[in-house]
Amino acid sequence: MISKRGLILTKAQFKVAALIAMGEGAKGAANTLFNSVRTIETHLTRIKQTNKLRNSNELTKEFVLQYGDPSRYIEKIKKNEKIILSTTYFFLATQFMVMIVNSDLDMRVPRRVRTTKTVRRK
Repeated sequence: MISKRGLILTKAQFKVAALIAMGEGAKGAANTLFNSVRTIETHLTRIKQTNKLRNSNELTKEFVLQYGDPSRYIEKIKKNEKIILSTTYFFLATQFMVMIVNSDLDMRVPRRVRTTKTVRRK
């Protein structure tokens, strides 16, 4: 059964729970959140263990009872994930530009040159 406080969720688990409550499967939630299916399944397992739920239907029921209509959160979640994705693209593009500008630099690590001769003791 669920505790009287309601569902206990982290931010990542809340996003997954909202998507599952909307009817998305693990694969759909993974695509929306730019995570692997395995990550989503792990979140679902932890949600069920922490809140003593038997299946996704109970998760959906408790989510709706506590937070209301999950569609209220979906647009916000998708918008945040798009911002994260665009930020990632920006940094990748910046790194690529730095590589092009500094292409004449030799990035290899120079070999260490011995400054003294090794003397063998007899």
